[in-house]
Amino acid sequence: MIIAIVIGILYRHYIKPPLKFSKAISEKRAQKVVRWYINELGREIKADADLWNVDEAYYIRTDRTGIVIRKGKEVFVLTGKDFNYNKTVEISKEKLGLN
Repeated sequence: MIIAIVIGILYRHYIKPPLKFSKAISEKRAQKVVRWYINELGREIKADADLWNVDEAYYIRTDRTGIVIRKGKEVFVLTGKDFNYNKTVEISKEKLGLN
């Protein structure tokens, strides 16, 4: 099961079709949210942002089953799958609209 949290905006479950949501926070604030999340967990394992087609990407678990990604003003936290596996990345990108 993939769970995604758009921090400060919306919680949604990605088995259902994506919901519409507001991009109300600034890009600078989104960067601070990513930093806070990484600092809170005490981990900063860089993921391939180019593969994800995002501005920032960090694994939040050493087994790569959690990732925080930022594209512009949107911040997503995904958990529950191996996000080092290319098929999982492609499906997640499609569901998040990051293609």
